[in-house]
Amino acid sequence: MRCRTITCRNTREARSGGGLPRAARHGGLLRSASLLPQRAITAFLLITAVMLLLTACDDPVGALLGLDRPQNVKATTGDYSDRIVITWDGVEDKETDDGDSNPVKRYRIERAETGTLNWSLRGHSTNTTFSDAVSPGESFDYRVRAEFEVDGFSSWSLSVTGYALDAIELLIYSEPDRTKGERSYNATSTNQWYTFSGQKGWDYRVDVSDEDTTVELFRKGNIEDALDADLNEGPTTTIYRLPRSSHYHVKLTGGTGTISVSHR
Repeated sequence: MRCRTITCRNTREARSGGGLPRAARHGGLLRSASLLPQRAITAFLLITAVMLLLTACDDPVGALLGLDRPQNVKATTGDYSDRIVITWDGVEDKETDDGDSNPVKRYRIERAETGTLNWSLRGHSTNTTFSDAVSPGESFDYRVRAEFEVDGFSSWSLSVTGYALDAIELLIYSEPDRTKGERSYNATSTNQWYTFSGQKGWDYRVDVSDEDTTVELFRKGNIEDALDADLNEGPTTTIYRLPRSSHYHVKLTGGTGTISVSHR
């Protein structure tokens, strides 16, 4: 009788959860149930955000897809020494709730120091270009949005980076005895900038005559993140293998003398 009792009890335990404690058997269900309120709150917040966007915009579909904002925004990268010029494609006019035309009144341009999100108003434009007066060597991020005649505004454009440079073009020679491309520099008071056109995968050597001069190389479009040198041949010669065919900027800090750039 005792054995039959044990057998029956084990059978009942196997059917009800393998003999595990009640709390352990139901723990997974309790944990799953506890996630339901959190998921419901997340879904509610997401739906609320979408509804606010749909009700706030004249073109909700365009807003969701980013089509209602200024497109093809560009900023000059070293083309000028005293300004950065921003251009973009215009935004189409909207309609009011009454069906009347609601044209673009002007565009708002904001800028932030490169790599930050500290946006501030830089100015307005009634066309699709804006010129921002800056000093050589300054770099900023820009974004644009349209403001409409009656009310409302578009989404912000994607941000772009622009900068101003007072750079001298350098000629490149492969023969080591060609010195026509050399330029004198004085980088003791301010940074001295040079520009040259380079080919992907080629090694370029930057020679300076003053070992106190610091050499940095940047690809056109970014003067914040210098490229790593592949080799230093003494204190006055630096070798770079270029990652792509493009224009490059050489920044000299400190020292006086001559600079030359050549590929080997």
